[in-house]
Formats: sequence, structure tokens, C-alpha cells
Amino acid sequence: MNVSFKSIINPQKPMRGIGVLQQSGFDSIMLPIDYFDGTIGDYAGIIEKCKENGIRIPVAYAPRTFAEMTTENDVAQVSEESIKESIKKSIKKSIDESIKICKEAGSRYLIVDSCWNESEEFLLEIGKEAAACGVSLLMRNQYKNSRNRIVRGDHAEISQALELVDGLNHKMGEEVFGFCVDTGVCALCRNDVYPFLTALGRRIKAVILRDCDGYHDVHMMLFSGIQPAIDWPGVVRGLRKIDFDGEMVIDFFSTINAFPSFLRPQLYALMKSVTDYFCWQAGMELRLKRYPFRVLFGAGNMCRKYMKAYAEKYPPLFTCDNNPDLWGTEICGLEVKPPEALKDLPENCGIFICNIYYREIEEQLREMGIHKNIEYFNDDYMPPVLHFE
Repeated sequence: MNVSFKSIINPQKPMRGIGVLQQSGFDSIMLPIDYFDGTIGDYAGIIEKCKENGIRIPVAYAPRTFAEMTTENDVAQVSEESIKESIKKSIKKSIDESIKICKEAGSRYLIVDSCWNESEEFLLEIGKEAAACGVSLLMRNQYKNSRNRIVRGDHAEISQALELVDGLNHKMGEEVFGFCVDTGVCALCRNDVYPFLTALGRRIKAVILRDCDGYHDVHMMLFSGIQPAIDWPGVVRGLRKIDFDGEMVIDFFSTINAFPSFLRPQLYALMKSVTDYFCWQAGMELRLKRYPFRVLFGAGNMCRKYMKAYAEKYPPLFTCDNNPDLWGTEICGLEVKPPEALKDLPENCGIFICNIYYREIEEQLREMGIHKNIEYFNDDYMPPVLHFE
């Protein structure tokens, strides 16, 4: 899980922010590349300190072009053709420099917002430059303002995103272009996030996770919205459905800025716990799929939900329980055994605890001499088509 370093790391004094992130348990960041006085800043110091301290930078975010940020007075001084040419040159320079920064940082993905309306020839040109550096270019779903109303912008429509990504990759002959889904934009544009994620599928290489109020472009801590603007169950279920194993970026700088600096280290620690929880939930099926064999620990309601949702796809060998009255019985056709039966498991068998007393049961297993392949199963976000009694 990556964290956007915006409002956390000072480019002039990077070590303080890097140290705070490390103390909170984060080991990777998204690098938002920005303009300073019309030119891209020097990121060598941040990249060097991250490498020295074992912080990965798998994702970077290209800046909006400087030409796009000119004022109306500036625009009035030049012709429309000159404006277009200026923007094109600015976009090209911005992306070229950003790709170089990605190569230096070891970033696999560069999120680019500002170039997708350019010609196919232009996009293929920057695609070749990115591919030569081992970088993939990701478009992001966006919104726009129309008469003071937020409406869907570039690539907030599934068909548009699919057509562009697939068409470019077909011309490239390799997978250079991909997609980054921003959950905040999904909420602002009223996208139904589950079909949005599942339609894009393996084209999604990164997900920006942030909460918002559904009306303003804010970057809030997950699950912190007063109203449920983000369909978090839909996000989790969608990522499970597509077996997502790309980069997840947590972006909560609006929440950070709302807190006094003295309290922020505790906030980062809380955010790490929240992101760990989200990664666990989103990767639940990937964990089940990891093992050729699996058993369950627990013979209650959570076990029943597992059997209804996953027994056919990921059948367990058996379940066990601490209650001796259940030994030798069956639950949903699954035999219940004593915990001692776990000592005779195959080497590559996962033990999935289906009980809210996760840590206590894990400690019990370790005291039994079982130290490997211990996993937690949870029923907070079950497949939406299932109805449990």
C-alpha cells in the first residue's frame, strides 16, 4: 500500500516526513510531481533518501501542464493555434521529464491526466518513450465543472476508457497504457463503482483510495465521510472480482491538513491500520487462491458464510473448533474436527480463522507449534449476490 506524500514530505527537508512514515509502518509512497515556477522541481533528494531508507516509489503522478495554468489574460494575447501548440509542447516536456523521474525512482507507473485528448500519434510517441524506460502510462477518471455542477469528465465513462486504452495498446503491440481508478472521482461523478471496476478489469494498474463528501474534491481518510459517499463494499468486492494485485494509493491530505501538526504522527498510525484493513479485505480472495489446500478454524456463522460464498471455488478440507461438542459433526457438509487435527496438514495448506477472536486463536495455534500459513477470513464484505439468513 502506497501513501501520497502530499502534505507529509517536505521536498526541501524530506527525512522528517520519511521518518514519520516509516515509524507509522508505511514502506512505499506515490510521488506527486509538481511544477515550481513553471518548471518541474528537483526530486533527486527525495528519491535518494527514499532509496537509502528502503521506501519504494512504484507510482508517480505527472503534473498538470504549465500551459494549462495560464490566465485568461495570457490566452487573450495569443492565437488559438499558438495556444494549442504551446500546450502540446508543455505536455510533451512535462511527460518527458516525469518519465525520467520515474526511471530514476524505479517507478513502474506514471499517472497522466493532461494528455488524453491529444492525437493518437502523440500518445503513441510518448508511449514509446515510456516503454523504453519500463514505465506504464495510466489515465485517471476525472470530473469537470459545468455551470457550477460537477459532471463526468474524461474517462469517467467506461466505454471511453476501454476504447482508448485497448486501442493504444493494440497499436503499441504491448501493454503500455493502463488505468488508475480514483474512488473520490467515482463518488463525485456518481459512478457505480462495482461495475466500473469490473468492466475495466485487468487494465486497472493502480487505485487511488480516498473518501469525500460526494460534493467537493477533497481527499479524506477512508471511512471518515459523514455520509456514505463512497461505496466501500462495492470497491472491495470489485477489486476482489478482478483479482486486483496492482498498486493501491491512500490519499488523505485534506484530513492531514485539518489536524494540528503535533497530532499528525498519531493520525498516520491510524491511517496505517485503516489501510492494512482495506488491503486485507480487498485481497481476501487472492489469499484463498494462494493455497492449493485450505482448512477453516471456527464452526459458527462466519464458517457458514464462507461455505455459502466460497465452498465451491475454494473448498476447505475441514473446519475445526474449540468446542468438543461439535467434534465429529458437520456444518454445511463440512466435517468439524478438534484443533489437534491441524498438526497433520499438508505443507502448502492455509489455515483460515473464521472467528472474531483472531489474535487469540492465532496465539493458540502458535502455542501448538503451528507458525506458518495462518490467515484471517472475514465476512464484512461478502459477494453481493449472496443473501445470508
